[in-house]
Amino acid sequence: MPGDIIVLKYGQRAPANIRIIESIDLEVDESSLTGEAEPVKKYNTILPKDIPIKERKNMIFQNSYIIKGIAMGCS
Repeated sequence: MPGDIIVLKYGQRAPANIRIIESIDLEVDESSLTGEAEPVKKYNTILPKDIPIKERKNMIFQNSYIIKGIAMGCS
């Protein structure tokens, strides 16, 4: 549901697209979205509106797998 607060930790998949509010040592596998094999470090930062999807380090995308750390965000 849009606006829900979601907590994710190591071993879980993102149930929706999530904007990160807080994170600790977060790495995410986005290979299903980007095709890259390496995990991506994610942060709770403010980014410009027009940044490409691949470079949005403050978002966890649906079905991405949490490789390391924990995160809290809103859908």
